[in-house]
Order: sequence, then C-alpha cells, then structure tokens
Amino acid sequence: MDPNAYALYLENIGSYLMPVVIIVFFLLIGFIVEKIAIRLLKAFLGKTKWKGDNAVIKSVRGFGVSFFLCLGLYTVLMQLHLEQNVYDMLRALLMTLIIFLVTSAASKITVAIVRLYQGRYKGMLSSISIFTNIAKLCIFTMGFLIILQTLGISITPILTALGVGGLAVALALKDSLANLFAGLHIIASGQVRAGDYIKIGTDAEGHVMDINWRSTVLKSMANNEIIIPNSKVAEAVITNYSRPQNDISVSVAVPVAYDNDFAQVQKAALSVARGIASAHPAAVASAEPSAKYSAFNDASAVLNVSVRCKTFTEQFVLKDELLKELHRKFDEDKIRIAATAV
Repeated sequence: MDPNAYALYLENIGSYLMPVVIIVFFLLIGFIVEKIAIRLLKAFLGKTKWKGDNAVIKSVRGFGVSFFLCLGLYTVLMQLHLEQNVYDMLRALLMTLIIFLVTSAASKITVAIVRLYQGRYKGMLSSISIFTNIAKLCIFTMGFLIILQTLGISITPILTALGVGGLAVALALKDSLANLFAGLHIIASGQVRAGDYIKIGTDAEGHVMDINWRSTVLKSMANNEIIIPNSKVAEAVITNYSRPQNDISVSVAVPVAYDNDFAQVQKAALSVARGIASAHPAAVASAEPSAKYSAFNDASAVLNVSVRCKTFTEQFVLKDELLKELHRKFDEDKIRIAATAV
C-alpha cells in the first residue's frame, strides 16, 4: 500500500475515532463524578436530621452523566472544522440542552421537597398535585427565559408583551384561572382534604384522591373516578363525612310488633349491638351502642339500634352484620318483627 495513502487512511480513521474516544471519556468521567458526588451527598445529608435526603439523591441521579455527555459533545464540536454559522447553531443547541438538563434537575429536586413537606400534613396536602404543578411551571418558565437570553433573544419585549396582554390572557383563560384559584382556596381552607369521603351537591360522592390545577378528583364506592371542576366544588354544598371525625353512627330501624315485651326487645337489641361493637373490626369499641324507640306506626313500634362505625365506607358491612345478628337474636328469643314496612 502507498505510504501516503496509508497515512491518509490512518488520519481519516483518527478523525472519526477521536470524537468517539472523547465522548466515551467524558461519559466515564461523568459516571465516576456522579458516583462520588452521590456518595458524598449521602454522607453529608446522613449527618443531618432532614428527611429529604433520599428524595434529593433520587432526583439528581443521572444528571452527572448527562451533563458530562453534553460537555463531551461540546469538546468534539470545538475540534471540528465547521463553518461559523453551523458552529454557532450547534453550540446554541448544546447550551440549550445543558440549561434544560439543569432546569429539569432543579424541577425534580423542588418537586421532591414539595412532596416531602406535603407528607407532613396527614391527609390535607399529601397527594395533592396542584403545588407540584405550580412548582414545575415556575421553574420551567425560568429555564425557558434563560434559554431565550442565552440564544440572544431579548426577554424584555416578551415580558412587556405579557404585561400588556395579561388582561387578554386572563379573559381567554378565565375558566382555567377560576379553577386554579378555586383549587387553591379549597386547599387553603382545610375543609376538604385528600382521603376525605365527601358528597358534593346531591350527586357526586367519594374519596378525595387529588386536587389539581383544574379539578377535584373523587374515587367513588364503585371504584370509578369522578372529575369535578374546582369552581363547581367551591360553589357547591359539600358534606364531609370525614370531618370533624371519621367515625359515624350506623343505625337500623326495626319494626317491633305490639304484642312483644318492649323492654325485653330493647334489652335483646342492646346486647346484640354491644356484642358487635366489641367484636366487629369496623365498629368503635369505645362508643356505647344504643337501642331506643322513636315512633309508633299502625302495626308496629320503631326501634332504632345504633352502633358507631370507624369510617363512612365501612358502614354497609357493619349494618349488614347488625341486621343479621338482630334477626338471629329475635328469632331465638321469639320476638316478632312486624310484617309491614316502616
């Protein structure tokens, strides 16, 4: 082979191989630096009492490798002999990518911290996504403005235009803004919390799963999602079955025939209610059950037997057990239930 041709061949190989070597080198450096940084971060945060160390470490994982990859690509770009306009375009793209990576990492850390502090409020703020959405929006907006400034696009006219057009935007998005501020109002009031079982108006009811920037999401007893705009929730009459306490009274009405001994019937019903209250997992054992007559009908007297239930959703299984045990006890004691409905 011609020595000149061979030398040219090696030069071509080197020109293609060198960028690959540089990128692999920076990836390796990024991997090592990330491992060391995470280890040092764990050691530092482990000495503190702050509980957000795992969330922060998880958020920054992978950032070091991606950042050094961008540095490797930038180094390769510096080695290439490109036209000035092509070089400027690729350099701007790399700078945009680096800023996006930093913004994304900052967003993940901020969201992790927000969720950590949300978890301190049992049921009130945990699993509510409106705060994390606002945090993401603010950080990515700042990152977008920094990218524009880096690309040489002045953000002053943009900010001025936003200020002038703010009224038009507010009018165009009035429904969305109304839902956003209604959601913030619902959360700030503390009257509806994640996990509460509520009834909105006369129709929708279920556990509050989330309150986001647009809607409140309920999970019904049938395991379906009910999505209601926040503005509708703020205006509606809400029955919160979880406040001021979770336990509720479960009552069954028993039509007792007039030829029974009312005192004996009351005693038998009360013994059944006490047995269920002390043994059933859905009942509140510390609450004293009751068995009281409430009305006279044409063919019967109405005996209301009540037991405290731990949660709203458990009332049905407790009522079922109460009815079965009352029927068994009345049949055992020869207590006659009136045939007519109450």
